[in-house]
Amino acid sequence: MVSLAFASSAWAANGEGSADAPVDAASVLERVYHEREIERLINDYVWLLGARDFAAYGRLFSHGVWLAPDGSVLARGADEVEAQARRFLAGSTDPFVRHLVTNVRIDLAADARSATTTSFLTTLEGTLGGSAVVYRIARYHDRFHWIDGRWWFQSRQEITDWVLKERSGSVAP
Repeated sequence: MVSLAFASSAWAANGEGSADAPVDAASVLERVYHEREIERLINDYVWLLGARDFAAYGRLFSHGVWLAPDGSVLARGADEVEAQARRFLAGSTDPFVRHLVTNVRIDLAADARSATTTSFLTTLEGTLGGSAVVYRIARYHDRFHWIDGRWWFQSRQEITDWVLKERSGSVAP
């Protein structure tokens, strides 16, 4: 179990308070709860992509949008996001594609009703029994909002840093 002294120091290091200030255990636990729920939403995004469950994937954006690198809206709401995912992935015959989201940094608003995250995306492609290659490296910039007792994507923006030139066709956001 994490000690409250450690939590207080970590919180202070993030500019959330003073290491000498008393720690309200309930507040710390509430923040940890919200951060874990946001992590779960990010993980659901990746799992649903991998499972090609486009309807459930789209529902993650019931209250949100996909953004292009320039900030313009690519798709709004569950139906449009589902349609975009189908356009990018439904026809793919790749037996093995995995999206790895790492180095997730969550910044929760003081009122715990909105949050932002940054993370790295590495996309792998391979064949069964063969080797896998990295075909895309990118960064995600996400915004979340708390609606009706749960977290939702408000927006997801991908900024692609590198794409393997040999890969043909579109890649999913």
